[in-house]
Amino acid sequence: APSMLAVSAPPRIASASVPISYRCGGDDEPEKSTGAVVAYKAAPSLASVELDGEACQVGVGCSLVLTILSPPSSIVDASDIVSSVLGVTLGRHPGSRDTSPRLQVLTLTASELQLIAAIPPPATSGNLTLILKPAVASPGFSDEELQVQTTLEIDALTPAVRKLHPTEVLST
Repeated sequence: APSMLAVSAPPRIASASVPISYRCGGDDEPEKSTGAVVAYKAAPSLASVELDGEACQVGVGCSLVLTILSPPSSIVDASDIVSSVLGVTLGRHPGSRDTSPRLQVLTLTASELQLIAAIPPPATSGNLTLILKPAVASPGFSDEELQVQTTLEIDALTPAVRKLHPTEVLST
């Protein structure tokens, strides 16, 4: 039986496949390959963010389509993702008391995750930062290494007169 298995680890953010080797005896013995490899994935990264419909404004919610490369393997569906928002106060989703973004997974593979984040109507203007991370971190990684984030500007609605209806005519 081998006394030691050796696996070289690439830098934490790099992806690579590395061979597994073994050595029988002491450090002076040569390593022998098992023929197996360990595949390391890169840390998650945000590839794209697209607005799905109307822009977010104070009092008007919006939906974002996000594409994340190298999603953590602990993510199977939307319940495995934790979202948080910084920078603005969110109102409630219509017909609900819920004020957190709602997530829906569109596609999920080992290399890519595409999801929709429905943002409830913001109550304040400013820069909204949406942070997404796995509910369960992968061993050996911190929350910061596995999270992705995007920022969008929330503008206040500009009041506009759309139509006037006179209610009485004043004579001079």
